[in-house]
Amino acid sequence: MRYQRRSPLLQHLVEMAGVLLAGRGGARLLHILKAPLSRTSVLFQLMRMRLPSIATPRVLG
Repeated sequence: MRYQRRSPLLQHLVEMAGVLLAGRGGARLLHILKAPLSRTSVLFQLMRMRLPSIATPRVLG
């Protein structure tokens, strides 16, 4: 985002908390780690992440 101020390490931490614990749990973990964010911010960051690319199988069966 335009006004967002996060270091790459903090950004990675927020993404991993979102992936592992989702909204409220991720917000609790980040609060314990002294990086408080709301649950909606954690979920918003989770939705902004790109999905991993899926390789198309060459052989089925």
